[in-house]
Amino acid sequence: MNEAASPSLLGTVFSLAAVLALFVGAAWFAKRARGGSAARPAAHLRAVAQLSLGARERVVIVEAAGQWLVLGVAPGNVQHVATMAKPEGADAVAANPLPQAFAQVLSRFGGTNAR
Repeated sequence: MNEAASPSLLGTVFSLAAVLALFVGAAWFAKRARGGSAARPAAHLRAVAQLSLGARERVVIVEAAGQWLVLGVAPGNVQHVATMAKPEGADAVAANPLPQAFAQVLSRFGGTNAR
């Protein structure tokens, strides 16, 4: 009876390995066909600034091809408001990160991470 069970067990293990290999191959192909670009932001677009107008509404400035696009963003809706030429000193302004300025203001009020 042991001899009859052995080929059946071997066939089951082989079938399981084949199904798992097929699943891994299908996942790899799906990722490759999509290009893996879903998680990467577009290299030619850059968010310059944003301003919250309400709980879920904001104005965003996006740089694209040397121009700035002013966009109104709300849940399920993006509206083009204006297109502007990129200002001359824009790179210097964008280089100063806002979170660092916020940390400096917080340190003035005795925040826990005061430097």
